Amino acid sequence: MNKEQKLRRLLEMQDHPERYTDEEIRQLMADEECRLLYQQMVNAADALHAEKGEHRAQTARFTIKHVAALLVGLLMLSGIAYATISVFSDKEKNTEVATTAKTEKPTEEKEAAEAKDSVARFDNARLDSVMAIVASHYHKQVEYQGASIRGLHLHIEWNQAAPLADFIDLMNNFEDINLREDNGTIYVGTTLPETQDN
Repeated sequence: MNKEQKLRRLLEMQDHPERYTDEEIRQLMADEECRLLYQQMVNAADALHAEKGEHRAQTARFTIKHVAALLVGLLMLSGIAYATISVFSDKEKNTEVATTAKTEKPTEEKEAAEAKDSVARFDNARLDSVMAIVASHYHKQVEYQGASIRGLHLHIEWNQAAPLADFIDLMNNFEDINLREDNGTIYVGTTLPETQDN
């Protein structure tokens, strides 16, 4: 048997070992040349598997590098956004401080300006949005008497420096709105529950 025939027989044995008896396999492996060919095939297969494993490891490292780069990029973007907001916020504060320092107003004008700054204006705002802001300001809860009232739209100016009772009086001037405050809750509705006297 020449080298080419031995190689074919080895390949055939490897692909279909069920076609050969144990004795035939031993005889073929007893031949020195067949053993060397078989060893070369095993070495080539090992090298191929090792190369595939290395390629997978490189792919995994490549993927991990990409994820890391993306995370670093996102962190940088969020840092830049935060810095931008801080810078503009600081500029506005510095401008306000500088303006106040340059133009000292008499006490009456200063109080009038402060009162004007504490006025919140709501234009075409939903009642539930207005009430959420007001309740938060006065540290109260809001309870609605009927779902339809939440969607009413308002045009109103609210003096944040004024007490809650003033806001309730202002809101009660509207025809369809009736507010009442009781035990830390502002009741909003068109028909309010009666107050229980103890």
